[in-house]
Amino acid sequence: MSCVRGFCPSFVTLQGAKPRRPQGAAAAGFKIPALPDAIIPGDFEPMAILVAGIGGTGVVTIGGVLTMAAHLDGKAGSSLDVTGLSQKYGAVGSHIRIAPSAAMLHAARIGTGEADVLLGCDLIVAAGADALSRLRPGLARAFVNTEVVPTSDFTSQPDWAADEAGLKHRLNEALGGRAECIDVTVLAQHLLGDAILSNMLLLGYAWQQGAIPVQRAAMEKAIQLNGVSTDTNLKAFALGRWLAHDNAAVRRLMAPAQVVQLTMNAGGSLAALIDDRARRLVDYQNAALADRYRQRMESVRRMLAGRSDADALVRQVATQYFRVLAVKDEFEVARLYSRPAFLQSLNEAFEGEFQVSFHLAGGPFGKLDKVTGKISKTAVGSWIRPAMRLLAGVRFLRGSWLDPFARGVEAQLNRRVRDAYEEDLDDIGHAAAQWPEARLRELLSWPASVRGYGHVRERQARAGFARRATARDAPAGSHPEN
Repeated sequence: MSCVRGFCPSFVTLQGAKPRRPQGAAAAGFKIPALPDAIIPGDFEPMAILVAGIGGTGVVTIGGVLTMAAHLDGKAGSSLDVTGLSQKYGAVGSHIRIAPSAAMLHAARIGTGEADVLLGCDLIVAAGADALSRLRPGLARAFVNTEVVPTSDFTSQPDWAADEAGLKHRLNEALGGRAECIDVTVLAQHLLGDAILSNMLLLGYAWQQGAIPVQRAAMEKAIQLNGVSTDTNLKAFALGRWLAHDNAAVRRLMAPAQVVQLTMNAGGSLAALIDDRARRLVDYQNAALADRYRQRMESVRRMLAGRSDADALVRQVATQYFRVLAVKDEFEVARLYSRPAFLQSLNEAFEGEFQVSFHLAGGPFGKLDKVTGKISKTAVGSWIRPAMRLLAGVRFLRGSWLDPFARGVEAQLNRRVRDAYEEDLDDIGHAAAQWPEARLRELLSWPASVRGYGHVRERQARAGFARRATARDAPAGSHPEN
């Protein structure tokens, strides 16, 4: 679990942890059948292969394997790694050229419209302007991992979200039917036990599709010469080949895997949504807070009864009112990390002996960053867990005069947001209930702008209060933006 400094109140790091081997079919040791090799032509035009992805995930390794494989196969190969200013977690690319002879190799960098194949190890990078501009018009093929890794925009834009459908559409517009999107990260995680193998799985898939002009023996020898997790990388390459050859057979291996998805029940009935949030509030603090939520929701339901858009508006209140009541503060962080389910989830995901460190910014653990002038986190060991259990056990003190955090700047801000929203909900019983849908929706949704923690939350709260003022001050019968 991790999140960026200044946006999340805490995160956890693990030392010495190894991903636990997968369960189900993978744990039993599935056997990859003998597969027909891709047809590799003896004579071919020089080929340019662009590997695009996120630094630190093995993108450069894929480039090195391809170049070595070309040399082992008696061909010429060159590679150029483009890492920009950040090699880890930033966008990186590996420019690979493979030709029948060295005399046919020219510039190492792949220019505009020169790439024959795109290996997209990350969807955002693969669908970016830089990668798409290098594809050969009308001819290039792409094999792209559907995983979306948050970019640095997430640190400054709390509402940032990757448009997966839009990214795929961009690829399809640029390549037509020559773009294949494959969920190799999910397959690598559940069948091989480690998502880091997804890039090698993607390489195997592309090779089996005939997109890499190198013989299989040379590819496998290059993986061995790389000398890192040789057996698992060879298995990932073979699994990618099998996926390309018989997609359904590989998918059947996933059937026994128990994948638990946590949902906030946004698509269920309104009653189920309210019940779900009320149960969460009991865990968050106590039954009294849940009762306060239910009573308010019943009041809102009555005030909006008779409107054609009542269900949508009440659903909006059910979501936003829960958010302003259940702020992720010091008590909540302590509760989440002290639950037995937290350690159980770590033990289920990792094996071996490992140490857990908590990075906290709340209470006495917030420290001033001399460079940015903002509050940053302090790393503490597992010794903090008893204190977390104690703090979680007295969360009923939240908001009372005995609350040690109640006078903090952020706690005061959270109360301002809550009180303002409850005032808005009271106004629904008066003139606001007759407002047009767009204006009333804006009034009921402004807390969605209050995101993040620390200085980020303060900035976002200003934006939220500005939205609120616009909705409240708009002339009767008008849209708030008019």
